[in-house]
Amino acid sequence: MNRSEARCEAFKLAFQITAQKESYSEVVELFEEENQALKKSDKKQYLYIISTANGIYEKRDTLDEAISRHLKPGWRTERLSKVSLAILRLAAYELLFADDIPESVAVNEAVNLAKEYDVEEAPSFINGVLSGIVKEKRG
Repeated sequence: MNRSEARCEAFKLAFQITAQKESYSEVVELFEEENQALKKSDKKQYLYIISTANGIYEKRDTLDEAISRHLKPGWRTERLSKVSLAILRLAAYELLFADDIPESVAVNEAVNLAKEYDVEEAPSFINGVLSGIVKEKRG
């Protein structure tokens, strides 16, 4: 499994956490049960998925605040689709808390996820929000 594939799995886990009624621990427990083979075969990518999901969950308020600052006036994260929100949280987490991931990679991968899993307008929307976060981060 390469990093893009692992990121896609992290997105799916982030989406489940955002959209499901189960608790965070139940969602992660189910993921761990279903991915024992991955845990054994590719521990590095497995750990990336789990640590990223944990980070998104633990820092979701901070991530949502960062995302909210770059939405149109009057928009809030609650108004976003669950898919867009999961993609934005994943990318914002990578931008703000994962020093080993280049900004351009985090943004490009998020746009690619939006192209695959979200509506037609989502990639440009995702790119715009994340570009704002990058500019803010750089000061």
